[in-house]
Amino acid sequence: GAPLPTTQPSPSAAVEATLAQLDAALRASGLVVASTLTAVRPAEPPSFAGVARWPFHAVLPDDPAGGYFVIYEFAAPALAADGGRDLAAYISSGPGRVQYTPDVRFVLRQVGPTLVFYPWSPGSSPDPRTPDLAAALATVGTGVPIPPD
Repeated sequence: GAPLPTTQPSPSAAVEATLAQLDAALRASGLVVASTLTAVRPAEPPSFAGVARWPFHAVLPDDPAGGYFVIYEFAAPALAADGGRDLAAYISSGPGRVQYTPDVRFVLRQVGPTLVFYPWSPGSSPDPRTPDLAAALATVGTGVPIPPD
């Protein structure tokens, strides 16, 4: 059957390469990234049910519950592009939108066969570095356009 939609035990070379780029961008902003055992499952379209995902945590000292982002891996860059369009359409649709706070902002980037997804809310994080995290993540790969509400 289809693979279970769970965190994979060890990242692939593509995920490691994406993570290396993210780590460099975050370190340049004074942030540190760590792998996490926390189950991170942002609102996703049904098409993501079998997509491999790896959650990571950018350490925000004033917001221990914040800073979580996900790297999704697809079999090829074209499939990641399709997945990015699907995720962007979903999070801007009614069913996707209602799963986030009204002030949520999204970072959605494609790096080869991977997507990086970070939903964040400027009003709900007590850590002043939260916007720096979003800005750093947004320097990696190529942006996936998200339709306006």
